[in-house]
Amino acid sequence: MFFKTIAVRCSILMLLVVSGVASAASRMVIDVVEVGLSKNTNRVFIKGDQTAEGTSCEDGKVYSMLLEGPEAYLFYSAALTAMNEGRKMRVQYEQDACINGAAKVDVFWNL
Repeated sequence: MFFKTIAVRCSILMLLVVSGVASAASRMVIDVVEVGLSKNTNRVFIKGDQTAEGTSCEDGKVYSMLLEGPEAYLFYSAALTAMNEGRKMRVQYEQDACINGAAKVDVFWNL
């Protein structure tokens, strides 16, 4: 069991390293201004107070995540909490990947 746990952790670490090498990512600390969910565009999105640096996306103040799994609802909840409590949020996004003109979020957490 011990070796299986280590093997799983190593696999996850390798996946993170490989995915980090595959695309350029940036991080921003933002104040959340708006939070939304759209079934029409199949995404959760937040609007921040600052423009995302280094992105090729049209709307630099909007950060999105596709509604493909439970993490999208966690993103919505974390952003709503940050907005309501006046806390900042850190988002990591792909510079060259956009969802409906907004930066695609890979990692997020509240500060």
